Amino acid sequence: MVSRRTVLMALVACAVLPAALAAQSSKPCMIMGVVQDASRTPLSGVTIEAVSDVTGDQPHVISTDSEGKFQLTDLPSGTYTITASIPEYRTFKREGVYLAPGMNASMIFVLAQERTRD
Repeated sequence: MVSRRTVLMALVACAVLPAALAAQSSKPCMIMGVVQDASRTPLSGVTIEAVSDVTGDQPHVISTDSEGKFQLTDLPSGTYTITASIPEYRTFKREGVYLAPGMNASMIFVLAQERTRD
């Protein structure tokens, strides 16, 4: 026969475990980095967009600063497609970027100039 204490401990574990797992998966993530051109010159004003591959929520969007740096903060964990775009340069896309709970990822994007047509 199972004691009352064993049943009580099992009930407490069932109540606490989901809350602990939810707290762990809700730790925000961050993607930071720099965008450069082919000569390694920082590019300012580049639009960086992170879109969750799973939820399809609104994209997280930011622009690079005068040093070509960016930080996307408070991202939920999951898998993302990251896009860097600016006029006169080819858009750079990185798919399948996985962020574990609380993870900070660092990236460098090198954008090539669009070829002009004569």
